[in-house]
Amino acid sequence: MSRTSTTRARAACITVSAAALVLGLAACGGSSTAESSAAAPAESAAASAPAASAPAASAPAASAAAGVDAAAVALLPAGIADDGALTVGMEVAYPPFGYMDTDNVTPIGFDVDLATEMANRLGLKLVIVDAGFDSIIPSLASSRYEAGVSAFTITSERQKEVDFVTYFESGDSALVLAGNPKGLSLDTRLCGVKTAVLKGSTMEIVTIPAIDADCKAAGLAPIEVLSLGGSEELPLALQSGRADVALADSGNAAYIAQNSAGAFEIAVGPLVNAGPGGMVFKKGGGMAEAASAALQGLMDDGTYGAIADKWGLSSGKVTTATINAAKG
Repeated sequence: MSRTSTTRARAACITVSAAALVLGLAACGGSSTAESSAAAPAESAAASAPAASAPAASAPAASAAAGVDAAAVALLPAGIADDGALTVGMEVAYPPFGYMDTDNVTPIGFDVDLATEMANRLGLKLVIVDAGFDSIIPSLASSRYEAGVSAFTITSERQKEVDFVTYFESGDSALVLAGNPKGLSLDTRLCGVKTAVLKGSTMEIVTIPAIDADCKAAGLAPIEVLSLGGSEELPLALQSGRADVALADSGNAAYIAQNSAGAFEIAVGPLVNAGPGGMVFKKGGGMAEAASAALQGLMDDGTYGAIADKWGLSSGKVTTATINAAKG
């Protein structure tokens, strides 16, 4: 997955009640320049989709009878539960994983629901910090957040910096205008083509270089890369003609296409860079073990599956909350 937003000023913290997803503003530390407002801009990815399509921000029915997971709580590192909160960095502009509801205040989505349920099992209240995507991993090292939940693709490079807990599978898709007028796909047909990606994403740092190598080998022009600051800019770049194709996580790209009133579609072809995605935690901090135990409980009792189905991510479901899954 991929995104960052360095130009907007984000309101800092959003507190989420683990039992009922009741959200409100809470005090938190000073914002960095990579964080932006909890109120989504008018021209956002969520705004480009019909409002009626956004599911309600309610907890899955399976969670009602679920209580604190004592075994998972026992794995929490010393000090994590002192304030009764689990502070999570999340870019709330990436449907269907995390984005603002129609009130432009309430975060909803797969990541929001799942992080809320995980916090519930750990006996903690979820606090979401709406942050720039590429600021989340560095902020874990400084203990600004206790977790990053923002559809991170697991890569070997990222695993050098953080611990991962697998919670979905996906790959890269190509979002194009309806009818795919230029016949584009995730291969050398992108050579010389204006291609939008999100700054700091696997699309920018893995997929584009790989295809560019094929372009060079074939004697073709390199891809014209447009690196954008936020996920909501992808459909706008296509609409405006600044880009002919936008690369995004398959779940996000499918959501945009399905909710675009026929404006966009997914280019035909296999996913590229397919593999697991994970929540991220401070390297060696011990939080990954507690999170893995809590998530595994959610997977085993059906709560996780209900959340994935609710947000149209059934095809990306996993059965094991693996710590640091192998990834090339």
